[in-house]
Amino acid sequence: MQPAAAWELLVKGGDNHPTDWSTDGHTIVYEVLDDKTRNDLWLLSLSDGRRVIPFLRLPFNETGGRISPDGRWMAYASDESGRDEIYITSYPEPRGTTRISTDGGAQVEWRRDGRELFYRALDRKLMVVPIRGGANFDAGTPQTLFELPTEPPAWIQGGVDQRVYAPSADGQRFLIGVPVGEESSTPITIVLNWTAGLKRH
Repeated sequence: MQPAAAWELLVKGGDNHPTDWSTDGHTIVYEVLDDKTRNDLWLLSLSDGRRVIPFLRLPFNETGGRISPDGRWMAYASDESGRDEIYITSYPEPRGTTRISTDGGAQVEWRRDGRELFYRALDRKLMVVPIRGGANFDAGTPQTLFELPTEPPAWIQGGVDQRVYAPSADGQRFLIGVPVGEESSTPITIVLNWTAGLKRH
């Protein structure tokens, strides 16, 4: 860890919360809480004079922005329908949106090759969505992988984008945070061979 004297403040003022860093290392995605537009998604360009750029400033909560590995799309959660759902828009300029989730969703993640999206449904199920590449974004039907062991803590459910899971690069394993008591000796749950539970078509 660097000494405190070497730390540098990137964004000044406001209630800011980083959610992603582009694979090329040039851009940080972060949330800004605004009195009028609620949670918005902004970009901090590290290669352009550290310029801050509003990305999504809508009259809803936009949270958890995640840039696709190929740098063409942004996945995020929004409550524009009245509850949190997962959406996709183009990146670096947002043009149009595609709703991905069908029954609520939060905490979206990309597989390392961009061929799948994962998200947490509102009923605690971890979902996967196949993604087909090309000039236009094309997503398949969400499928249930497994149920997460516990309900996320209240401070996570309140809209703050704190992750309760992390997929491996190939999407075959998941690291899951599970709240436990002080006496417990099982602080981490890893789910293996989850594909065995999927329906075969």
